[in-house]
Amino acid sequence: MTMLFISLGLGVAGLVALAVAGARVVGAARTLRREVDVAKARLEPGRAGSTGPRSTGQD
Repeated sequence: MTMLFISLGLGVAGLVALAVAGARVVGAARTLRREVDVAKARLEPGRAGSTGPRSTGQD
């Protein structure tokens, strides 16, 4: 019976560790997305809100 409790405790501890790591990854992805948006806005100031295809002017 003791081995059962030990194995369940270790399993729960492992799931908690995975949840914490997953939350950190999600947070880092959100931060990266914001940084990419800021960099894109700096590189393309006239197209900050546009997501359409780029016009080359040779139509």
